[in-house]
Amino acid sequence: YVELYQTYRDAGFEILAVSVDHDERGWKAAIAKDRATWRHLSDLVGWKSPLAATYQVTALPASFLIDREGRIVAKDLRGAALTQELKRQLALGR
Repeated sequence: YVELYQTYRDAGFEILAVSVDHDERGWKAAIAKDRATWRHLSDLVGWKSPLAATYQVTALPASFLIDREGRIVAKDLRGAALTQELKRQLALGR
């Protein structure tokens, strides 16, 4: 995600990371280690997080690609599939 964020953030790509951690220190250390410079949030209640339940997240990592209108257009894409769909969505938003 770091490379994609650096490449496409100026074109409108944003990441919001939602954690299901319990330990704030470990969570923040992982963010720094991964050089994840986007927005992060956590209620530090682990899998009891209402967001995890609302979006039926049962395994990590989980990802959702949301278009400019706020609609989920893809879920759990990785690698080339994520890059391709991200490029397509950014082209549609021009």
